[in-house]
Amino acid sequence: MAGFISPSMLMMILLAILYRHLRAFPNTDRLFHGLNAAVVAVIIVAAWRIGRNTLTKPWQWYVTVLSIIAVIFFGATILEIVLSAGLIGIYIDSFGEKRWHRWRRIRRLASRRRARLADMESKNFVGGYLTRAMAEERVRRLSDDEAEEEPVEPSGPRFRSSIFFLAAMPIMAKLALLLALSSVFIRMGAVTFGGGFVMIPLIESEVVRTNHWLTQQEFADATALGQITPGPVLITATFIGYRVAGTLGALVSTIAVFLPAFLMTIAAGSSLRRFRANRQVQAFLRGVTPAVVGLLVAAAWSIGRAGIHTWVGLSLCVIAGALLLRFRLNPFWVILGVGVARFAVGVFVGM
Repeated sequence: MAGFISPSMLMMILLAILYRHLRAFPNTDRLFHGLNAAVVAVIIVAAWRIGRNTLTKPWQWYVTVLSIIAVIFFGATILEIVLSAGLIGIYIDSFGEKRWHRWRRIRRLASRRRARLADMESKNFVGGYLTRAMAEERVRRLSDDEAEEEPVEPSGPRFRSSIFFLAAMPIMAKLALLLALSSVFIRMGAVTFGGGFVMIPLIESEVVRTNHWLTQQEFADATALGQITPGPVLITATFIGYRVAGTLGALVSTIAVFLPAFLMTIAAGSSLRRFRANRQVQAFLRGVTPAVVGLLVAAAWSIGRAGIHTWVGLSLCVIAGALLLRFRLNPFWVILGVGVARFAVGVFVGM
């Protein structure tokens, strides 16, 4: 594991150090614009190649489309998508294709009923309203009690404890940040199915929208830089960790994101033959495969929304995709070439 990840991790740390300085130079936005466009093309081509051989039945197309909608519009997690798709695969295998249409009608009626019930509950203010009101009342009472009780403490111990607290604050803040990083990336690594590309929307949600560690543009740039290293897609965690907490943060994030897969591989290795022969496991995987295609499309949407801003970038994305499909080039050279081409267009044409 260390031999596989260490070269890419060191390269990403170096790129993270250079990133801050590169951003100070003129026209570097255009360079990263091209890199992001090429990364979107790489992800779409990966989704096309997987889907071309696996999406052979109508229910698989439904799973793919629903996965895209669930991630883009409803913010569903990867684990929810994978488990739901796997259960659908088991159902289709167990009950046959003929019952699929009946199941779809039942699901549609159940969804409408849940929507009506949710609408009725929201109109009647059931649940959340009373809970918030009770919580606010409890907080108000506790505040009144604390205001009435003013314990008198010796000034000496209070002063010493304040000095100790102030001195320990930077260390505690650093530890809290490292703990937050490890918690986020352990969860990411534990639900990484179908390759690291499918995790891009989930990582973006945690890093950009929830914790505000990076902007959307910085996240898109981090994903692009991860593609020009020889390591896996999730090596982007190294860049994020460095930007958040320095070299120690990069190390913690890298270990955290790859550790779950490492442990699960060891645990499942002895049972691999049984998994291959198990009909339910194979049915589960047949359901997950179309969901992975949908997750890849959602990942391309996530990067494209943040990293492609002009028709020039969109055109380069289409050209990169055509080159990858037609000639099966190494994605590294395509990404680097498109980035340089976009930079040249910006310098010589001014676009």
